[in-house]
Amino acid sequence: MATHAAPRRFRASPSSLVKLCKTMSQAQHERIDNEEFGGLLNIACKRVPVEFASWLMVDCYDAETRELVLQGRGRIPVNAEAVHNVLGLHRGGDPVIYEFDLDALNFIHDAYQLQNGEAPRIKTILKLIQDKEEADDEFFRSWLMIAVSTFCAHQSVCQSASDVTQQ
Repeated sequence: MATHAAPRRFRASPSSLVKLCKTMSQAQHERIDNEEFGGLLNIACKRVPVEFASWLMVDCYDAETRELVLQGRGRIPVNAEAVHNVLGLHRGGDPVIYEFDLDALNFIHDAYQLQNGEAPRIKTILKLIQDKEEADDEFFRSWLMIAVSTFCAHQSVCQSASDVTQQ
């Protein structure tokens, strides 16, 4: 009988981020706040039901206007200003580079000692952050990887959010 490896996780759950933030030092919280990502430290929701996320993104989100359209209730813009107002996240700054950046990729592979083109595992990055007391660049880069993978990774490559702590 063939055995199958567990699917790779490309996304962290909100629960992972909430639990992680509770274990971080004051200096680490301050570093995140000073980098203008402090609003993410205030997220207390450990789980986002798939049905709710699907309803928001499939049924309510209008990609042309970049708005959540709530029938009979109005429109909510989804733009840098709205994200800043709600989460207090930085707006503006350096442009996002969408092209493949071999130097950046090599840097991450070297920094996390990755081989064969692998992406770092979520559980590995979580452990690295939990074991770290400093609020240095390595900490902040790792924390950002978790934060981004919590909110930006495509759902189709993910396991259920409840599986995060079992890895």
